Amino acid sequence: MPSALSVRLAPGDRKILFILAAFCLALAAAALVIGPVNPQEGFGIPSSYSYGPGGARAAYVLLEESGYDVARWEKSPLELPSRGDGTILIFSEPVYTAGEEERQALVRFLRTGGRIVATGGIAASTLLPEGGAISKAVLPGETQSYAALLPSPITRDAGEIELVPESAWAHLESRQLALYGAQSEPVVVTYRVGDGRVVWWAGAWPLTNLGISAKQNLQLFLNSVGPPQGVKVLWDEYFHGERGSLWSYLKATPVPWAGLQLGLFAVAVVATFGRRWGPAMRRRTESRLSPLEFVDTLGALYQRAHAAPPAVRVSLQRFRFLLTRRLGLAASLDAKELGRAASARLGRAAEGVSEALTRAEMAAAQLELDDKTALATVRTLDGYAEALRLTGRPHAAEVSSAPNHKGARNG
Repeated sequence: MPSALSVRLAPGDRKILFILAAFCLALAAAALVIGPVNPQEGFGIPSSYSYGPGGARAAYVLLEESGYDVARWEKSPLELPSRGDGTILIFSEPVYTAGEEERQALVRFLRTGGRIVATGGIAASTLLPEGGAISKAVLPGETQSYAALLPSPITRDAGEIELVPESAWAHLESRQLALYGAQSEPVVVTYRVGDGRVVWWAGAWPLTNLGISAKQNLQLFLNSVGPPQGVKVLWDEYFHGERGSLWSYLKATPVPWAGLQLGLFAVAVVATFGRRWGPAMRRRTESRLSPLEFVDTLGALYQRAHAAPPAVRVSLQRFRFLLTRRLGLAASLDAKELGRAASARLGRAAEGVSEALTRAEMAAAQLELDDKTALATVRTLDGYAEALRLTGRPHAAEVSSAPNHKGARNG
C-alpha cells in the first residue's frame, strides 16, 4: 500500500524534498565535524572565558576564590561608575580601540580614584592617559625574564617575572616609574592619574593560563590588582568584542546552526506543499469585447493626448441632448433659455443648470484646459443629469442633493 506522502507528492516535489533533506543532513554533519571555533581551544586572546593556554580563565577564577568581588565588564567605558574609587578595571590584551569619548571616560574613572591594570602592549597603552608604547621585534611566544628595578608594592615578593614583551614604554615621564625591564625600554610601568593609578604591562603573559605559574608572575598579578578588601574588580571583555547582548551569547552556541536548519526545513515545506493549499483556480481575464475595455481605451487616449476640451464637449452635447429630449424643446436653444425652461418645468432640482451649461460651453471652447477643471465640469453635468433623472438609471439622489450653482463653481 503506498504511503500518504507518495500519494500526495508529485515526483518533482519529492525530488525537491529529498534534495533539501540531504542538504540539511550534510550541513548538520559539517557543523559537528567543523563547528564554530571553541574560544577555550587554541592560544587565542587572554579572555576570562577561555580555558586555552593563552586564555585568562585561571586568573579570573583565582580572583573569585581569593575573596575578590570580581565581575566581567561587557559595557562601554561610558557606563563605568561615576566615581572610580574602590573599583579596579583590568584590560587583558584588548583587541579593539577606544573612541575619544571612551578615553575621556577612562580619564575620569582614574581621576576619581579608580585603578586600571592594562596588559597587552600598544593596544592597551592607547587606552591610558599619557600612554604610549613602541613595538619590539621578538619571536611570537618567546618569553624573557625580568628582574625588579626597584622596591614597590607591585614588585613585592615578585623579584623576577617572565613576560612576552610585545612592546616597550616609549617615553617615561617624571612621575612614571619603570618597575621591570631596562630604563630605556621598560616593560612594566606604573604612575598616578589624579587619585587613581595605572599599571601597564608590555604583554598579558603573566595572567594567562600558561604563564601565570611561571617565575613570580602570580605575585605580580595579585600585587597589580591590590588587596581584595573593599574593592570591586571589573574584568573587561568589551574590548574583546563581547558587547553584552543576547546575540553575543547565542552566537557561541549551536543555536544559529539550528536556526539555519529549521529555516531550510521551512523553505522545503513551503516549496513542497505551499502551492497545493486551496483550490486551483484559473486567473480571471477581462474580455476585450467588454464595454469597459472600450471605456478604458477611450479614456487612455484622451489622457495621453491631454484632450480635456473635447471630453467636456462630448459631455455637454450628451447633457443638452438628454435635457432637450426630456423637455421636448429644440436643441438650438442657448444656455440661458434652456436653463430657464428646465427651472420652470423641473423645479428646484434644475436651479443652476443655466450657469453650468454656460461654464461647460466656455470650457469646451478653450484651447488649453487643465484636467482638474475639465473633470469638475463633467462631474457637474453628470450630477445634474442624475438629479433631473435624465439618464433613466436608478439612483439614490434626492432633489435636495442636486448640485447648485455655488457648489458647481467650487467644484
